[in-house]
Order: sequence, then structure tokens, then C-alpha cells
Amino acid sequence: MLTLTPVMAEGIQKLADFNGANGSRSYAGLTLGTNGLFYGTTQAGGSSDQGTLFSFNPTGNVLTSAANFDGINGAYPGASLYLGTDGLFYGTTNSGGSSNLGTIFSFNPTGNVLTSLSTFNGANGSIPLASLTLGTDGLFYGTTSSGGSFGKGTIFSFNPTGNVLTSLSTFNGANGSSPLDSLTLGTDSLFYGTTQYDGSFGRGTIFSFNPTGNVLTSLASFDVINGAYPSASLSLGTDGFFYGTTDSGGSSDWGTLFSFNPTGNVLTSLASFDGNNGIGPLDSLTLGTDGFFYGTTDSGGSSDWGTLFSFNPTGNVLTSLASFDGANGAFSSASLTLGTDGLFYGTTQGGGTSDAGTIFSFDPNSSTPVPEPSALLGTTIAGALGATLKRKSAHKHKQ
Repeated sequence: MLTLTPVMAEGIQKLADFNGANGSRSYAGLTLGTNGLFYGTTQAGGSSDQGTLFSFNPTGNVLTSAANFDGINGAYPGASLYLGTDGLFYGTTNSGGSSNLGTIFSFNPTGNVLTSLSTFNGANGSIPLASLTLGTDGLFYGTTSSGGSFGKGTIFSFNPTGNVLTSLSTFNGANGSSPLDSLTLGTDSLFYGTTQYDGSFGRGTIFSFNPTGNVLTSLASFDVINGAYPSASLSLGTDGFFYGTTDSGGSSDWGTLFSFNPTGNVLTSLASFDGNNGIGPLDSLTLGTDGFFYGTTDSGGSSDWGTLFSFNPTGNVLTSLASFDGANGAFSSASLTLGTDGLFYGTTQGGGTSDAGTIFSFDPNSSTPVPEPSALLGTTIAGALGATLKRKSAHKHKQ
């Protein structure tokens, strides 16, 4: 258990440090429990150095390692936890288990009991990097980044009654490959998501999945101009559009922020990251109470250790709000979580006292934003672009 005095910089307030023993390198966003504590995972550290599951109490800023991954119950979790209707948290690891290709697990915060429920074996998928999403039928749905018939990833369901893992559909390249983040349930009862690779231009796709009939449909392709290599899930806006980010592409080749209209399957690039406002956003956007989306970038900003930004869909204004400076954290690849106190909470992979990552909060009313006019862009899908693209690695996978 670790309690720290907060450190404030540019509106980002460091609340706790990972130190190896309590975990290190958190790639996952925090999940708020019914007890007021946040829960999350680290991809390294702990008793076996294969990751931990932790809790964080914002009252007193108490970070507690609650369970350790040991390979048998999974290893190197890189995804957020999902709170089930039964009060248990559910998640995935990208390694470990009987085939060493990843697991699905549950965590009971009463007693801190971590239980491996099912194992990926290649045929049903391998290396899941995404959190689970609960469907209206009571099943969890998710993706794997590889495995399946073509080795390019799968969509699966998991029934917590009986712990039944079922592969439902396979990515084949034409419809995309290597989905890295979770599925998002649309108002039409379809799931929507992104793949990092392949599609018409080889730079990733947006797809839908209909659990009635298990129909996987590629809806749009990234072409560098509108973005490239998305690694984040989609976020549903109040206007019925999905919003998301890409790791690369756009006017500076440092990533884009886009919208997707499922009516007509229109993919539109709305803003570009240019280094000053961040480089390489890796996880999903979070909708604030003010109607703005908030997120983080893996690098860029004043110290090149990443930024925290907002996006106003009215006018498509991308604004850098704060920069990570190492002391308050570095290289955030996790989505932000809105707390009941109106603050955003998140994690970083590095920085902090032990350079093993931090937990931080951000008050959206605390900083003086400086809009980046050069980041504004408004292109829709165009033809193929013959460009040399600097490919960014899949940061969420253990290096």
C-alpha cells in the first residue's frame, strides 16, 4: 500500500507512483467500482513481474496492489477492467494461460480473488489487448489481436455462466487485421470497432459486428490523409456519431481525431496532432459533462512525454490542455475515467518517482488552454495516398 502527497504540474496532479512491487507500466484506464475505489492493471511488476491488479482510493490517494498475475492465471494485462452486473470485474491478459496466448479472468474485490476463467489457444484467438464489452444478451464480447483462421485476429464472446469462450468471426485482411481495443455498442445493437492494419489502404479499418448471425462488416478504411493505424476504440457521441483517434497519419503524420457516421458509413478527419498538441494518441476518448471529448497522447507536448487534450465537436477544435513532464508521469496510453468529483483520472506507463508510471488526476477547469489552429483539418475519405508512413509500434503489447 502506498500513500503519496500529490504533485501538481500544468493541471495534471500526480496522486500515486507505481514502484515495481505494486506494479509498473500501466497501459489500461481505470474502472470505478461501486465502493468508490478505482481498479486497474499494470503490465509488469508484482511478485512475478507479470503484472498486477490494483485498487486506488482517491480519498487519501492510497494505491494498493490487490492481486498478482503469475503466468498460470495470465500475464501482462494491457486492458481496462469491466465491472459486471454480478459485482465482479472481468478482464483479459495478452499472455499466460495454458497456451501462453492470453486469458480471460475475473476479480472479486471482496477478498481480492483473481480467477482465470478461460484461455485463448490460437484457434479461438490469441493476444487479446482489448477490454471486454457487455452485450444486451448478458454475454461479454471482445477482440484478439491475432489468431483465428488467418492469424489476423478474432471477435469472440464469453458467457460468464459456465465460462464459455466462443470464437464468432475472424479478420482476414480485407476486412482489417489486428484489432487492439474494445468493441463499442451502438444504438442499433451492433458493435463497432477499429483494426490497426489492412483494409483498402493497409492502414486499418472501421468495422461493425452483428451478434445476430455473427456478421463482421468492414465499413471504412484509413488512407493516411484521414489517419492511419488506429489502436483505440470508438466513443459514441450525443449526436449519434462515433469519435476516435489514429496513431499516425494526418497533416503531420502524428495522428488524427476523426468521426464516423454509421448512417452512410462516412469517415471524416476532424483534426490532426502536430507534436505541440501531442503525438500518437493510443486510447479512446472520454466524453465530459461539458460535451467535450478528453484524451491523452503517448508523446509530444512541451517535454515530449505526452499531453492531455480536449476536443470540441462544435467547430472541431483540438486543444492541448497540459503536458506530462516526467515527474507527474510520462507516456500515457490509457483512456481517462471521469470520477464522481468531476475530475478525470488516468495512468501513465512511465515517469514518477520510480519511472514505473503514475496515477494522476486532471481538473478540466484548472488550465489555460491554447488552441492549435494548425491542427484543424476537415477532410473526408479520399483516394489512396502514395506516402511513406512512419509506422508506430503496438505500444500496448509487452515489448
